[in-house]
Amino acid sequence: MPDNSNNIFRLWEELKRRNVVRVAIVYLAAAYAILESSDIIFPRLGLPDWTVNLVMVLLFIGLIIVIILSWIYDITPEGIRVTDIENSKFQNRNIVNLEGKTIANYQLLEKIGNGTLGIIYKANDTALNRKVSLTFLSDWICADRVVRARLIEKAQAAAGIVQPGKTTIYSVEKDNGAVFIVMEHNDHLSLSESVPAELEAIIIEAIKDHPGGGERCFSGGRRFN
Repeated sequence: MPDNSNNIFRLWEELKRRNVVRVAIVYLAAAYAILESSDIIFPRLGLPDWTVNLVMVLLFIGLIIVIILSWIYDITPEGIRVTDIENSKFQNRNIVNLEGKTIANYQLLEKIGNGTLGIIYKANDTALNRKVSLTFLSDWICADRVVRARLIEKAQAAAGIVQPGKTTIYSVEKDNGAVFIVMEHNDHLSLSESVPAELEAIIIEAIKDHPGGGERCFSGGRRFN
């Protein structure tokens, strides 16, 4: 049951991200106005009753077409373009085991933790030949463009700040729509010690206005464990 609820939530978030919900609401409002107008005008024009039913059928077919088109395309300042399929490579990263895979210049060695905010892998930075921790943010966070942009901005501001006794955030990176935070890794620290409180604070601050974000953080289980 929880899995089904999570899938429904992801579908709802994706529908909103692609503006399908907004477009459908606008279309339904316009369709209602057209039907009301038809019901008043058609009899005065002497048109048969079945013409109103025909308009209703055509509007229903139009709704299906509009939903499909709004799922596939986006209207941008540059014109109409195909919607970016964000997280396509990582759509089920909280389920699929990524150990041994290489993402950007990071070779994922083993999963060391997960929670409501994301999943953490120990990795090898092949460019600098060092061990790091990669925190992949949960899909429900990455799917919201505003939240994702806010999170990247805050994480970039915190990156590179070295404080004695605290885990350093190296950078925040994107690969094929996925957002992950690169942190210092220390095999001698527990997960609770190696995930800096600043990182959790950054994520929570970024998602505070996300629908259901607070509920997921504070009543949906541990953030990272």
